Amino acid sequence: MLNIVRPLRSVAARPVLSTVVVATLALGLGVNTAIFSLTREVVLRPLPYKDAERLVRVFETSRTLRRTNAGIRPVNYAAWRNRVDAFAQTAIFRRVSFNVSMPTSAVQVEGFLVGTTFFSMLGVEPALGRGFTDEDAQPGRDVVVLLSHAFWRRQFAADPAIVGRSISVDGTPCTVVGVLPSNF
Repeated sequence: MLNIVRPLRSVAARPVLSTVVVATLALGLGVNTAIFSLTREVVLRPLPYKDAERLVRVFETSRTLRRTNAGIRPVNYAAWRNRVDAFAQTAIFRRVSFNVSMPTSAVQVEGFLVGTTFFSMLGVEPALGRGFTDEDAQPGRDVVVLLSHAFWRRQFAADPAIVGRSISVDGTPCTVVGVLPSNF
């Protein structure tokens, strides 16, 4: 009993010090909880794609150009894809800005140029229409696009008849073949 009474008397004799100690512990626990929650969401939570634990990103570096973590040039990607058998599937992508012209308006959007295997590799199926096929990449074929769900809702009022229509992307007529799911 004496082991409990003595510390309680010490705490009661110095209430300011006790309050500072308790507040410091509470603040430390709160910061620790916040950092762990952020780490869990950003680093530890798996990506929402098929076989996410097997996804890797390969990039180029150049000492001459002083570039690190640079995207792979298409010519190098084609050479690596044909010579390296370490990957079950590969896909190429690059973030770009596009000017999209529609009959009534034009907008600049951020998007991606992707290879035909990009969405199938991630296990992502379009919510509307179809995905890209190898035939879409053949020379002489019409240029095709997939729209994000948000862009489709905002610019086309979620009109399902958009599939098959033509829009202009950077001045090039493109056929809309599908709309991506809302969670992509």
